[in-house]
Amino acid sequence: MNSKGELLPLFEKYALHELDNSYYRLRILSSKDSIDYAKKVGLRLLEKKDSFPIAVVKNDRLAALAIVVHKEEDSNIFKKRIGSIEFLTIDRTLPSLERKMLISQLLHECHKNWQISFDMITTLIDFDQYDLLEAFQEIGAKVYGGNYTWVCQLSKINEANLSDKLLEKVFFYQPEEKELLIEYVKQSYSTYRSHYHADSHFEENISSEVYSAYIKEHLANNGQVLVIKKNEDIIAFSTINPHQEINRHFNKNLVAEIAYSGVSPSARGSRAYELTLIKGLELFKKQDFSYVVFGCSADNYVVQSIWIKLGDFRPRRFCYRFHWWL
Repeated sequence: MNSKGELLPLFEKYALHELDNSYYRLRILSSKDSIDYAKKVGLRLLEKKDSFPIAVVKNDRLAALAIVVHKEEDSNIFKKRIGSIEFLTIDRTLPSLERKMLISQLLHECHKNWQISFDMITTLIDFDQYDLLEAFQEIGAKVYGGNYTWVCQLSKINEANLSDKLLEKVFFYQPEEKELLIEYVKQSYSTYRSHYHADSHFEENISSEVYSAYIKEHLANNGQVLVIKKNEDIIAFSTINPHQEINRHFNKNLVAEIAYSGVSPSARGSRAYELTLIKGLELFKKQDFSYVVFGCSADNYVVQSIWIKLGDFRPRRFCYRFHWWL
């Protein structure tokens, strides 16, 4: 495994040849801005204590780099050591055959080193990265889902939705409601099928607990949550997620996201979920964000149809979700 001390100066000089950065792919940033931001993300990951980088260096030059991080909450829930590839770049200037050999070399080194620390590695690979898709499948990784990311400029949100009188029913979560919210999250995700549900290595009955853990982490970081209640029960929620890292990088409110939402089985078919989204979009507009993004499973057509109704949302990225059992 490469030492971080060796990689940091190489990475500082490295010009990224292939950019697996969603904001460039989503046409939010210019190529230069996206490269600058991606390099910052890579440096931050290299400096993390729980990151494990693997690199291929040729002629004193960084030709390929993969960085995996430990998914602590997921590992605790499933009692398996789970990592996630958060950064992956390969020299795209190479001829196709040489590039394929480089990818194979990188993944061989990844397997040899990461199997000491992890049982499974998960990653997202863009659908047009054909050589990476082929290489991951050749080493035994399997697809367990697909993810769309949708984008809308906040200036293109349907303004008529923002004056809906029913928005009076949407409130911010209060700290004393934490246990109620977490219990509701478990209920709302009880019928959800994630990539963990699809993989028989994991116990299906506890797969939804991952999302409860994500919400707990969001709350622990002072994250905001919008809720709708009926009597004393929460029937819908949505998290408010300004993209802190990218907004700090550009020193402005650029990107916001509603990352996690849920609706009670008893409230499905109502507008409860939609109203939490509209309230979130209203807040983002007031705070002068430029873009809002959301991601969901490729087959979650109901959610996608609701978002499309709210504004000029377009699918800008599609990725396959891989599980690589080491």
